[in-house]
Amino acid sequence: MNNILENVEQYVTSLLTEKLHKHIYFHNLKHTRQVLKAAREIGDKMKINDKEKELIEIAVWFHDTGFTKDYINHEEESAKIAEAFLKEQNYPEDKIKIIKKAILKTSLDTLPESKIEKIIRDADLAHLSKKSGVKRGLLLRKELYFFCNKEFSDEEWLKVDQDFYKNVNYFTEYARENWQPKVKKNISRIEKRIMEIENKDVLAQGKEPKDAEELAENVKKKLKKIKTTERGVETVFRTTSRNHLRLSSIADTKANTLISVNALIISILISFMVNNLDVRPELLLPTSLLLVVCVATIIFSTFSTRPKVTKLTLTRDDIKKRKGNLLFFGNFYQMALDDFEFGMKELMDDRDYLYSNLTKDIYFLGLVLARKYKFLSIAYNVFMYGIIVSVLFFIIAMYTVS
Repeated sequence: MNNILENVEQYVTSLLTEKLHKHIYFHNLKHTRQVLKAAREIGDKMKINDKEKELIEIAVWFHDTGFTKDYINHEEESAKIAEAFLKEQNYPEDKIKIIKKAILKTSLDTLPESKIEKIIRDADLAHLSKKSGVKRGLLLRKELYFFCNKEFSDEEWLKVDQDFYKNVNYFTEYARENWQPKVKKNISRIEKRIMEIENKDVLAQGKEPKDAEELAENVKKKLKKIKTTERGVETVFRTTSRNHLRLSSIADTKANTLISVNALIISILISFMVNNLDVRPELLLPTSLLLVVCVATIIFSTFSTRPKVTKLTLTRDDIKKRKGNLLFFGNFYQMALDDFEFGMKELMDDRDYLYSNLTKDIYFLGLVLARKYKFLSIAYNVFMYGIIVSVLFFIIAMYTVS
């Protein structure tokens, strides 16, 4: 293994040093070494075996050698160069096929399938998660100018970069957990830079350099507007949640009042029935009716206050797929602490995921409120109409006797 890797390293190093065009600023030997380092990092975390490691490292070494022949179809040329060299080394044919396929899967128009292909694909895009990733993108911009005759203004390039970063998806679990959040931070940096450029119209109108202060002020105002919008959204969520909790507390208070009042009436009725019904039998029906009304009211009031917890244990896979509501205790109380911490970190790093959880939390609070007020309404109706009917029966009973 060491022998073939040493031969590959020497050959590719020599090839990229001597044959690569001087205007290849990005896809050079430095990039290949960075990809190799990233692939080893993923491989170590995924605990790949020595055979897989060998295939990955060979594919990484060769994956950009095609730039020495053709800028546009470099993946195909890279695969051909790898195949020719490995055959000279009497390398097994079945392994050469795996390496060639992995090289071709570095094209962004394809989807990696095997573990090896996913590791190499993620490693090839590892620079996007680095703080220096945006700056390194400028090297690619220079390449495209020389080889594809594509010229971009600063703003145009940043928007191209922005779209590219937003469409980046890593395929290995390690890269998704550790690199994807950092890609999102780079997107924020790009968006901030675009905003700054868009506000340079102050200087572009031919004003004196002193008006750069005005430019800075415009940028500051725009950033302030974004922050204000963020605060507005947070205020909506906070206020809505607080209102729901307040309404829930009011419902519980009303239900407890009904339970207390009816419990008192029941105790009085039972005492009355024990001591007086033998001498006042005509009151048996209205007293019994009132007793039934009070019991029914207590039952529906209890339904209103009785907690009902929906149990759904979330897993890491659910969190990665952005499922469930991590803010509701019924979904996380059976999770391991490590998984919960992972989920909360994902929640804090992903604004859309956070807002999605807050939205779900408000929605399910609303469902709980609907259930509470449904039973509370029934309890009040039973109590109100039951009292009216019972009093009528009492009056009829008293009138009949008299």
